[in-house]
Amino acid sequence: MSNSNSNAVLRRKATVGREAYQARAMSPAKALRLALSKAADELFDLPLVVTGVQQARIGLDPLLGELSDETLLILLDGPDSSLGVLTVDIQLLAGLIEMQTTARVIPMVADARPPTRTDAAMVAPLVDAFMARLEDNLADEPDGYWVKGFRFGVRVEDVRMLGLALEAPDYNIFRLSVDLFGGAKLGEIALALPERPAPRYGSEDQPDAAMMGVALTNTLMNVPTDISAVLRRITMPLSAVGQLKVGDVLTLPREALSSTSLEATPKKKLVEVSLGQLNGFRAVRLNRAVGAAPLAKSRAADDDLNSDAESDAFSGLPDLPDLGGLPDLPDLPDLSSLPDLPDIGGGDLAGALPDLPDLPDLPDLPSLPDLPDLPDLDAGTESGDIITVDDLPDIGAMPMIDLPPLES
Repeated sequence: MSNSNSNAVLRRKATVGREAYQARAMSPAKALRLALSKAADELFDLPLVVTGVQQARIGLDPLLGELSDETLLILLDGPDSSLGVLTVDIQLLAGLIEMQTTARVIPMVADARPPTRTDAAMVAPLVDAFMARLEDNLADEPDGYWVKGFRFGVRVEDVRMLGLALEAPDYNIFRLSVDLFGGAKLGEIALALPERPAPRYGSEDQPDAAMMGVALTNTLMNVPTDISAVLRRITMPLSAVGQLKVGDVLTLPREALSSTSLEATPKKKLVEVSLGQLNGFRAVRLNRAVGAAPLAKSRAADDDLNSDAESDAFSGLPDLPDLGGLPDLPDLPDLSSLPDLPDIGGGDLAGALPDLPDLPDLPDLPSLPDLPDLPDLDAGTESGDIITVDDLPDIGAMPMIDLPPLES
């Protein structure tokens, strides 16, 4: 009797656990419902409810036998040149067209008509959004690989043309019963995707070692780390350390500022730096890495890392002793014993030049012709007076541009 009661309790606990898991798990039927409803709501603000989902595994010939030329036939492009099929019946197609053109679904049965290319173009955004959401919903599920990568491809005229395009022997087919706008129209969508083997480690889907190395490098380079600037390590007896109090000054050598080391871990020296200040902040300038030759110091860098840090760090150091005056320099040696330079005067130089030859006589020039007499100046004026400079009109001072001042 006790065994029966304990078994009943275990069965109830197992049932509750299984129901809780199923509520959290994303089954294909649940993923299809959510994907189609949310895609229609986001694209067209259309209330769409999936009232039923049927799933089956079927071969290519039976699949073609269940499809009809009266539905909109869409060929889906998938990964690795795989092809799928999505069909939309005329009632659902009419409701989607009405919602996009009139912002409402007419509550009446649509007349039968052949689907057109315009119908396919207006349904294409919903197909892509539906397949993308279906892929996201099943991304964490072990069987979610079979829906990855499928998008709207092309409209197919009839089932015969569809059979010529499909090549996979087996398909997973899902039939979704759809309610538009609270029963205004009832339709059906069929989705058939080829059966594919599950991906395995070592296949082409697995990232290669180079890609994994790049991802690992990017991750490690973004890991935060602490770097400390160590001025100098001082060795002190334990008794002196125990007597330290607030306000005590530790004496550091002056070269500590120019030989500060950056350390990531205790006593793990990364690089040697100089401590200073830049734009009001404490800063360090790289001198050299461990084992590298020292870098040449630039005057601009020395000006940036100013002496404020030195005055703060060595404010408690004693004054340096007076070095006294420098010794006198020795007298220059007597240069009077040097010989005189040779004379290069003009007398000797002129005597060394050769005599120039005499120039030939110039030929006699012909006589100039007689000039005519000048006219009488009285004939040039009406009054007979000669025009003088004082009689000329005043033309005023000419403007001059400003000249630059000359440097003395």
